[in-house]
Amino acid sequence: MYFRDVKAAAWLILGAGIALRLVAWTQRSSLWLDEVAMALNVSTRSVWDLLALPLDYGQAAPKGFLLLQWIITHLIGSSALAYRLLPFLAGVAALFVFRNVSRRVLADTGALVAQLFFALGFWFVFYSAEAKPYMLDLTLSLLMLSLAFDFRD
Repeated sequence: MYFRDVKAAAWLILGAGIALRLVAWTQRSSLWLDEVAMALNVSTRSVWDLLALPLDYGQAAPKGFLLLQWIITHLIGSSALAYRLLPFLAGVAALFVFRNVSRRVLADTGALVAQLFFALGFWFVFYSAEAKPYMLDLTLSLLMLSLAFDFRD
């Protein structure tokens, strides 16, 4: 019975985290100054210039993030939702990867508490709806940590 309760709680926490990220992604206002600067770099450059030249307006981002942003906005348009889609997807993916990592290093109760903080944490939710690379960075870092556990075993 205990295992089922832990599993149900973990799924409830994941659902709450996804719901919060979905609300943040869909309900945020228009892009703000730093996001606009990044969006201008993505929308006004060819893919080659985006990847080869330094970014304008004091921006910096990994080439992979820029390439994915360029692809997304050229496929579905240049709305605020489009610019924030990649961070949103990364934020949702991070919930699942963090669940895996927390279960590898903590006991059931500790893992649930860690997952709760990660799912409901303001900055984790906020950066899942921010047109910047921070959430993708976190997700890929968690993924590397998860893979390191797999190679260790």
